[in-house]
Amino acid sequence: MEDNATMSIGGEELMELSKAMLKNRIDPLDVLILNKLSAGASKTTLADEINKEYGMSLKRTEVEKRVERLTQNRVLLRLQTIIVDPIKLFDHVFLIWLKLPLRPLLRRDELTWKRASQRILEINKKFGNTIMMLFTPEGEGEYDIVALVCTNDLTKHYMFLEQLTKEELIEKSKTQRVHYPALFYFDPVLLPSYEECKHLYAQYKETLEQMKI
Repeated sequence: MEDNATMSIGGEELMELSKAMLKNRIDPLDVLILNKLSAGASKTTLADEINKEYGMSLKRTEVEKRVERLTQNRVLLRLQTIIVDPIKLFDHVFLIWLKLPLRPLLRRDELTWKRASQRILEINKKFGNTIMMLFTPEGEGEYDIVALVCTNDLTKHYMFLEQLTKEELIEKSKTQRVHYPALFYFDPVLLPSYEECKHLYAQYKETLEQMKI
């Protein structure tokens, strides 16, 4: 599967920006803002930090509007996310596979997945908020939703699953222990490099101008 396409200028292959970034209208400045926030920058001092480090003249209101837009478009899900190793903090780290009790055609409905996921996360909060990531696997497999769970209390986890069954949100579940290598690496936020993105963006604009698109 190709992650990026390439263009050619004068016989030289140039890598494009990701299609996802173009589709969601994320430009290099957005990427810089996301990188800074991920590194712990404050929303209120973000403009000053960027201006000082990169010699820009951004207004605080402009940066705050971009942060708000990224939040509204669900590009930015949480401010100032830190990276931790969950196995150093929790006794139990595992995956749970959930099968929704829905007819086959409905199981392919993204909106149905979304409604079920929202309710599952609401119940999750009542039982310790143990789900770190929730996603839907691609394909026609038996299970519809997968969650990464971190907890110290297995009893609460079993009560959580019982509640999901009681509310008829799941038909069945499967727990899968996750075994990590000696050097554990966990980084839930993967951001493209600002410098690389800026360079690719310039190439992309130049290519479009030459192609008169």
